[in-house]
Amino acid sequence: MPDKAADIYDKYQYNYFDPWSQKIQMALKQTTKDYNTESMFEERAVVTAAIKEEIESYLEDEGCEVSR
Repeated sequence: MPDKAADIYDKYQYNYFDPWSQKIQMALKQTTKDYNTESMFEERAVVTAAIKEEIESYLEDEGCEVSR
């Protein structure tokens, strides 16, 4: 990870929060669109795991190390 810090800095500099925030929001939207209101409550653990997996995949694509 430390060797990728320079690459991440070169890509985003001090404006890293906005792109990552947008990616996380997109992950939430992409994941939750598959569930209706009832299943969101009844299958909370499944939905939460799906959201977590989607966000981790976005962060891994950016070179971030994600502990599983």
